[in-house]
Amino acid sequence: MNFRFAKTVFVSSVTIMRLVLMVILIIDVHYLGRTHVYWQTGLWIGVILSDLIDGTLARWLKVDSTFGALLDASVDKFVMVSTALLLWVHRDLPLWIMLFVLLVVCVAIYQATMFKRERGDMPQTRLSGKVATAAWALFAIPFFAGASQFGTRSFFLPAFLTFFAAFDYGKEYGWRWWTR
Repeated sequence: MNFRFAKTVFVSSVTIMRLVLMVILIIDVHYLGRTHVYWQTGLWIGVILSDLIDGTLARWLKVDSTFGALLDASVDKFVMVSTALLLWVHRDLPLWIMLFVLLVVCVAIYQATMFKRERGDMPQTRLSGKVATAAWALFAIPFFAGASQFGTRSFFLPAFLTFFAAFDYGKEYGWRWWTR
């Protein structure tokens, strides 16, 4: 039996589990509102933990791959955008921050696509990207925990860190794709 394949499937299933948990959370918040705060907070913590675990597991089991990096990055972008949309729909996030997050995610996807096309591999994860993701994860906990209208100002830091992460990736991997 090919143990490398089994390890790869296991690590990818953790990433896919994050996607499934986020879809369940979106459906729950959309149809039931914020009435099940313990359940929704638990789902959100599961999303956060699975994000921390999958990359660590891949490196620990020595099965990191381009497909795994692409899958992880895609699910991360889905989680970030869907969280911003949930917060905006429930009037806990202003439209301009939600649109800003969408713009930054589009830029990140474009940069990764151009990087892969040019170098044949995915860009390495940067600390700034991890910090921005962690900031969004931590600042969204009060929303899922049932706090209503906890303030627009609380999202300035995650929005700034998201912008800084996009700038950091661009600085590291080059802005030359924008000048073509």
